[in-house]
Amino acid sequence: MLGAAVKSALNIPTSDPITVGDIKGYVNPTLGIMMTGYEMDHPANGSGPTPGASMTDQQDTPVESLDGMQYLQLLPTKTSVIFQAKLASDANANTDLRPLDGINFSELTLDGNFSDPDAKEIDVSQIAGLDLANATLFELSGGSTTSPTGGLNNQELAQVAPTIVKFANNGQSYHTIELGYSSISDFTPLQGVESGQSVSVIAVSNTINDSTPIYAVTGQPITFTAPKVLDLDGKDIANSYHYSSSVPTTDLKDDNLTNNGNDSYTLTDADPNAKELDYGQIGFADYTPDSLTYETKGTTLFETVTMEDQPLIWQAHPTVTIDYMDPAGQPVLNADGTPMTKTIEGNLIGDPYDLTNDSQITGYTLTSPTSLLKGNYTQNPQTIDLTYQAASSQTYASGTSSSSTTSSTTQPTTSTTTTTPTSPDRVSIQVKDLSADSPTDEQLIDMGVHATTHINGQLFYLVGNNQWVLASDYNNVASPTSGVVRTFDSSTDLVNSYGQPVSEKLMPNTEWKYSKIVTINGAQYYQVATDEFLPVQSGVEFVSTKATVKTQTRATLYDSQGKSLGRGLSSGSSWYTDGYAMINGVKMYRVATDEWVPASDVI
Repeated sequence: MLGAAVKSALNIPTSDPITVGDIKGYVNPTLGIMMTGYEMDHPANGSGPTPGASMTDQQDTPVESLDGMQYLQLLPTKTSVIFQAKLASDANANTDLRPLDGINFSELTLDGNFSDPDAKEIDVSQIAGLDLANATLFELSGGSTTSPTGGLNNQELAQVAPTIVKFANNGQSYHTIELGYSSISDFTPLQGVESGQSVSVIAVSNTINDSTPIYAVTGQPITFTAPKVLDLDGKDIANSYHYSSSVPTTDLKDDNLTNNGNDSYTLTDADPNAKELDYGQIGFADYTPDSLTYETKGTTLFETVTMEDQPLIWQAHPTVTIDYMDPAGQPVLNADGTPMTKTIEGNLIGDPYDLTNDSQITGYTLTSPTSLLKGNYTQNPQTIDLTYQAASSQTYASGTSSSSTTSSTTQPTTSTTTTTPTSPDRVSIQVKDLSADSPTDEQLIDMGVHATTHINGQLFYLVGNNQWVLASDYNNVASPTSGVVRTFDSSTDLVNSYGQPVSEKLMPNTEWKYSKIVTINGAQYYQVATDEFLPVQSGVEFVSTKATVKTQTRATLYDSQGKSLGRGLSSGSSWYTDGYAMINGVKMYRVATDEWVPASDVI
């Protein structure tokens, strides 16, 4: 069909071949080859044009190959070409763009598959070979027959951005850049399009697929935070949504989504059958100010209609799951050898829960802080690890000279300085409280020991609430090495050497020196003050080093917990870093407050 459309544009009869003379002898200033218009004028059934008929680029018959278009380089120098086509993406398609190299385009529209790996993709690296020196319109849009997001994504936009910026600065009086059916959350690679001439950047049907699931409870509001979307200047526009399509048909209207500010939203009437949460801007279905993004900066216009979607995981109730753990961090086992766990169902999100009764298991003593047993049900399912010490299988009785053979932990019947037997078969013990004024005691206090005693000639340490261990078995220092730890993106609670919460909290994304890593009640902590300890799982060890790193390719950004932020750094761009951390086993440099780039992507 492409050959027939070229013949029609050159005014050559359909039965005649196209010759070099036909091309060189073309006399009009513009040669228009627009596949949508050609198909409307030449219906497949052989009939003539239908009055009043309409057709979009997405309805075109896909072009299987551009081979032969290279001969249009032979057109007279003053003749420019307007070309619009939808490229095929089936297994037999030839998506090579090089036949378009060297053609003098005044307008170029290429629809097709740029990013869907399940179909034949257009190689965006070939875009750089196009001649757009005299062009005023340049469109790269996805093809809706392959995928709603078959257009450019962040990585591909970064690749073609130099060509687009060059086009916007070609000296023409106006420029239109269209990026339809795209999946772009970072438009900053296009910052250079502000040429001083009229430039419009239009990205409608921009759909961002985020694989991060959103948990929801049937019949209850869903509150979530949208991933950021950056405009040309890096400003977040994900804070301007008011619409969700994941609702019953009767609620499909603008402002059915509550904007809480700071990219946070609440949907009160979600369709319980929805498998994805789709939200964003309603677009041209409703011409209200918040139905799309429309920004002007000097002579540059940026316009987008963006929708984001994330998987929905439905729950019948909000839940809290208890994992019962031993001091080594291993599951306590049931009689059949399976890990002991229990899930408690609540009613409404925000209702309080109390796990006191559920925390009691025969033969074990809870050593975790009791503060963990109370809280409130949340939209996301919660899992709480409770740590237990196995109860001693043998008590110390009068005349007994050996300790238990199944546990090195026992429970003296007192925590005071002097005790008297509470039953005839138990012995009195002397408990020594430790003093920071004594160098020896101070060292023990620093190790997390609170008191000492002797039982049958053996030294025991008090290391928790009524928790005594043999001194010979105790070493709470997991690592004596000091360092720096950075907290994650939320306020972090601290505990004292008993594992009990203290009033102090550490601010999000802040650095703290620690003296060592210790073990308290089976869990590891950074010691950040004399009696203040930060859970190891609440931060990441950080190595300070000031440097500038340069991206080798388009580099994805992550947060300090290794979660992709859905945006990245342009290839070849340089960034200041103040240090690095090992995040999920990967070395990453910090380039912003909580934005990290893998070391493998930079030099």
